[in-house]
Amino acid sequence: MAKFLVSGGAGFIGSHIAQELILKSSRNAEVVVLDNFGEGKESNVPEGCSVIKADITSPGVWDEALQEVDVVFHHAAVASVPYSVEHPSRTFEINTLATFRLAEAALKLKSPPKIVFASSASVYGTPKKNPVNEDAPLDPISPYGASKAAGDVMFRAYHASFGLPVVCPRYFNVYGPRQPRYFFFDFLNKVKNSKRDIEVIGTGRQARDFIFVNDVVNATILCSKKKRAEGLAVNVGTGKGTTVRQIAETFLETLNLADSKRLHYTGKSWKGDIERIDADNRRLKSLGWRQKYSLTEGIRREIEWFEAAYGKLS
Repeated sequence: MAKFLVSGGAGFIGSHIAQELILKSSRNAEVVVLDNFGEGKESNVPEGCSVIKADITSPGVWDEALQEVDVVFHHAAVASVPYSVEHPSRTFEINTLATFRLAEAALKLKSPPKIVFASSASVYGTPKKNPVNEDAPLDPISPYGASKAAGDVMFRAYHASFGLPVVCPRYFNVYGPRQPRYFFFDFLNKVKNSKRDIEVIGTGRQARDFIFVNDVVNATILCSKKKRAEGLAVNVGTGKGTTVRQIAETFLETLNLADSKRLHYTGKSWKGDIERIDADNRRLKSLGWRQKYSLTEGIRREIEWFEAAYGKLS
């Protein structure tokens, strides 16, 4: 029986990964969620998972959690760029120091687990050209990006030096059910609470490679299974950028609110934000991954989840 550990398994992406592992295991696997429930919710933890309630910064937590584990999906992290700018010390404590301790604890074991480290497109900073591939320089412009780059480089170095089995999927802009903040959620919240004008941070021209969470889960689990992905970083994106303006307009059109709501762009964004980034996802496709959820379908599912959780929008 295989045993999987999902750190941050009560959070957004981690809970979806835990759910997929449970669904696909046919009771031939044990799935353990490690979470301190500071950000994650107990209601996100799928039925059938066992839970270790602990903080990954606590001494010895990895020694306990890694016992007889075959694969670790490491998703526990500070995931907010603005938070990282305000609290860089805490960000590096969680995203870098605790991640280093995971690598060290794994190396102590006679048979180390494979580690799937949730890296990020933020490691590239402002790319010199788009789409950006995995060989592009790492040049983060926020403490969050720097903390993810540190873990990404460290794990791949541990693979090269010690043979630690690792893979680093670099997530682009993930959205979907259970995401409790960021642009998609915040926009729908504004739609719900605004009678007419909806404020959108920035110019609307910022473009991102938005990818639905189920496609990310499929890519992540695929990376964990492919031997030839070991030691590599793998971009996880659709390969196509979409502007914030296009997203906002698609939401209003899907909700049939395009004639009754007006978008107002602030013109300024937060520190650490960039103008555009698109994924070169050829490495991911070479592993056999294909996108299943279009942006239109993903937005429809996002709206369905939001309305079920927070009430009707139209």
